[in-house]
Amino acid sequence: MASFIGPEFIVVILLVIAWVVFLVLFANFKLDEKIPLQIYGPFLMLKTGLGKKFIAKVGQRQKFWVGFGFLSFGVVAAAGLLMLLMITLGAWGSTNPQVEPVTLREVLVIPGWNPMIPLGYGLFGLIIAVFIHEGCHGIVTRANKMRVKSLGLLFMIIPVGAFVEPHEEDMGNTTRTKRSMVFAVGPSSNIIFGLVCLLIFSWVFIGSAVPTEDGLIVQGIYKDGPADRAGVEPYWSFVSIDNYKVDSSLDITDFAADPNSTVTLGFVVDDEFTFVDVKWGMYIQSVSLDFPANESGIEAGTYIYSIDGELMRSYEQFHDLMSNTSAGDVINITVLEPNLVYLPGSNTTTEVWQTRYIPGIELEDKAKAYPGFDRFKGKGFLGVSVMPLGMTFVDASAFRELMSRPIMSALDPIDEDTPARLLINVLYVAVILPVQRVLMPIPFDFASNYEVRGPLGLLPHELYWTLANVFYYLFWLNILLGTFNALPMMPLDGGFIFKDVVDYILERVLGKNLLEKAKEGGLMKTLLPVAKFSFRSPSTPLELETDEDFRGSLSFKVAFVVSITCLLLILFSLIMPYINMIIYG
Repeated sequence: MASFIGPEFIVVILLVIAWVVFLVLFANFKLDEKIPLQIYGPFLMLKTGLGKKFIAKVGQRQKFWVGFGFLSFGVVAAAGLLMLLMITLGAWGSTNPQVEPVTLREVLVIPGWNPMIPLGYGLFGLIIAVFIHEGCHGIVTRANKMRVKSLGLLFMIIPVGAFVEPHEEDMGNTTRTKRSMVFAVGPSSNIIFGLVCLLIFSWVFIGSAVPTEDGLIVQGIYKDGPADRAGVEPYWSFVSIDNYKVDSSLDITDFAADPNSTVTLGFVVDDEFTFVDVKWGMYIQSVSLDFPANESGIEAGTYIYSIDGELMRSYEQFHDLMSNTSAGDVINITVLEPNLVYLPGSNTTTEVWQTRYIPGIELEDKAKAYPGFDRFKGKGFLGVSVMPLGMTFVDASAFRELMSRPIMSALDPIDEDTPARLLINVLYVAVILPVQRVLMPIPFDFASNYEVRGPLGLLPHELYWTLANVFYYLFWLNILLGTFNALPMMPLDGGFIFKDVVDYILERVLGKNLLEKAKEGGLMKTLLPVAKFSFRSPSTPLELETDEDFRGSLSFKVAFVVSITCLLLILFSLIMPYINMIIYG
């Protein structure tokens, strides 16, 4: 667990301890009586009345906001179910030993510290997202004729959010529908605003940019790989290989040359052609643990020279050969690997690439590496990731098409593969792109491979792509905040909505006069001890005087169980990869 429990983890723990000490001192010295701050659990609330008049004025458009509230029910329901599915799949997927654990920095949503959230774009995006979220809570509160008690900021060492505090008496006395509406508009406003920002990013900014060259753009370069050794840089425009024009990644897949030979790559850099000589071969970028390649001593950073005596001249050849193998097949591999050779008389060493023959490698079942994919069952699996040239690419035209039309490009054409293309496009734009941290925020060097046309072309290059990045992070952070808050997990908005939904269902199913029915026996008598149980004081039963008390207690306990389940699923998906590291080394 070294990647999680390290110096950064210790610093965070020390800061948390210092924060707890500060809160204890704050409470003991009753500082809340001297300054407008109040302790709320692990948070410190700064309350103010500023903004209440603005919220009241905007909330006067009652029909609009009530209509938006009803729309929000559908948005939050869909987002909540989607998030519940995602955390369930995440927990299930985390049992795969191949899943890499996340670090503490990747868990905490702190702009500039989380590697996926740049400081400037992230801070601006979060401020806007929180302002929209809490502002809509307050506006719909006033639109439903309820009072707003206060507004303010939440601190936990640093500002972590904002809040709008409705009047507790009004929220308690209003209908379930109005109360849930107040909760629903926060997440839904983030989701809707985020989607609008995505449309602006895609249609306006990416749609106005066209590639300056047909071909590939270098995205990533593996350290000490052939491209890295040759001095290739990210974001170069890759246009040729041994004088053959490169239009797509298929040109790299199909290209063939003898392993350990030298090929010449052509790039366009700053509008000028640059040629670089690179070692060709099936470069092994990574080796999976506990699979045949690793157990046979094959290492990352080497090449597959031949299989069963057949020279591996192209990726297509390697892929076709492995696709025709079955689990249990035995193959013989020759690898090409670097060795230091002593030079007599010079008292120095030099690196020499030499072949090494590895016989009798029994292939594993590919389904073991990809659980849940039945189509891989029985297929042979070596356990290597092969990357010719040791670099990854982005197709300049395909990237523009995907980013400018993420939905429509998946629907063209409409066939049996359309749902899969749609899912892949959505996941790429909303999940994979920011996590890669190579193309987001869009680097100016990468953007130099595109020319901006139309009225926006008058903007300076850096300003144009800065605005594009701003809208992307407004989309991404609003979607994250909105969908996460839609989870049926208290104290999130979705958790309180779920509680009211359960209360409504119980009312329809159980009917009225619940306490009287409980005296007569049956289901109500069985549920009565559950309803009376108190989490705060288990030895002291709750006093239930009305049907609303009875249902409210039951609905809270159902929502509590679902909330704990969601929390456990999230924690399981975070912890399980570390357990796998301990088990599998």
